[in-house]
Amino acid sequence: MKISQLLGLGSDSDQKSVDFLETALVKQTQPGFDYLKFKQSIEQLAGLKLDASISLKSAFATASTMGVTKDSLLQSARHYLTILGDEKKQFDQALNNQVQQRIDSRKDDLVKLQQMIEENKRQIAKLEKQILEFQEKILHSDEEVSEAKASIEQTKLKFETTYQQFVSAIEKDMTAIQQNL
Repeated sequence: MKISQLLGLGSDSDQKSVDFLETALVKQTQPGFDYLKFKQSIEQLAGLKLDASISLKSAFATASTMGVTKDSLLQSARHYLTILGDEKKQFDQALNNQVQQRIDSRKDDLVKLQQMIEENKRQIAKLEKQILEFQEKILHSDEEVSEAKASIEQTKLKFETTYQQFVSAIEKDMTAIQQNL
């Protein structure tokens, strides 16, 4: 069963972000009986139509026979939250790089084009054609900046929503563990 299914993420989650975060979690899965295996045990017990609290306690009772403690379980859950946090930091850095590359550099280009237009206005009549071309580039660049910004914001929103779903699911489990174990 996929981690996103274990955590109860719905089909409204951005699949690209889900795949990215799941891959990161799978790559750094802890050996032995960890939070994810605990979560799988709970899911298997849920198939028996048991109360959530009973499923949680039953899974923990089984895990405790393998030396798992409440603290080790919470520490394991924190491990996965740390992985998600690290992935978010990397995503944020990549997003900032995209903003820098796609938006800021284009804004700089626009400033340069506007300066060239002002210089060319003072030149002879043959440069008027070149001025019109630069103005056309500015119009297109504004549209491209708006489209790039909208695309980046949409990607950010999808990732942030998916990230929050992961974090919320794990934090909910941590609260249940704290309250029930």
